[in-house]
Amino acid sequence: KNYPQQVGDCVSFGVKNAVEYLVAADGNRDFRDVHPSYFYGYARVNIGRGAVRGDGAVGAWGAKAAQEGGTLFLADNGVPAYSGSLARVWGKDGPPKAFIDIAKARRVKTIAPVKTAAQCRDAICNGYPVTVASMFGSTSIKERDGRMVAAKNTQWAHQMCCIGYDGRGPVAFFYILNSWGPSAHPQPLQGEPPGGFWVTADDMQWICSTGDCWSFSDLDGFPARELDFNVFGQVPAKQGRAVADARKTQVAL
Repeated sequence: KNYPQQVGDCVSFGVKNAVEYLVAADGNRDFRDVHPSYFYGYARVNIGRGAVRGDGAVGAWGAKAAQEGGTLFLADNGVPAYSGSLARVWGKDGPPKAFIDIAKARRVKTIAPVKTAAQCRDAICNGYPVTVASMFGSTSIKERDGRMVAAKNTQWAHQMCCIGYDGRGPVAFFYILNSWGPSAHPQPLQGEPPGGFWVTADDMQWICSTGDCWSFSDLDGFPARELDFNVFGQVPAKQGRAVADARKTQVAL
């Protein structure tokens, strides 16, 4: 659910989206909606030790929060709904210890810095979302090659989450999911999750080389279940090899 952030807690939403898409891409996990404010509080207080006074956090802190502090579900017993006021309370005081005890049973086991577009591509094509904290910003999102593509023309001190890659054409593109709600940007043209945009490989290279970007892989404490799920949709068994080959160049959203 791509609901909008209410305060300057974009780092936590980038982490929330990364964990949710990591679970979905795994295909064998019991999906639950993730609480962004838990990451926000843990990152700012337990990792950052209060170094940021106003709104905001650091991308690396958010990744470390998911690895060290684990994941809190919105449906966990006694957990309040997301709100900007809650984010600020937990961002100042940290999440309640009772919730930390619950969340630490569900950790992202592996995080890794992403410094190049090629590393981001490889992560995405293996089902590992990438949080992207950078100064990339755009007020120009226009149709290009059948998709809505953002051109870098301004600055956002902002974290988002890269969840898709398409390298079939002469220009490779990455899909970035924002946290400003499903109507924040032009509606997608290929069924992508709304509220995001594509960027070129050159812009992704700039984001990764100048920003604070992290891939998320491996999960601990998320119960497995049997699902008939594939990131490419329903594919007949005889096409399995084609799907495996396709993973080298494209990951569906």
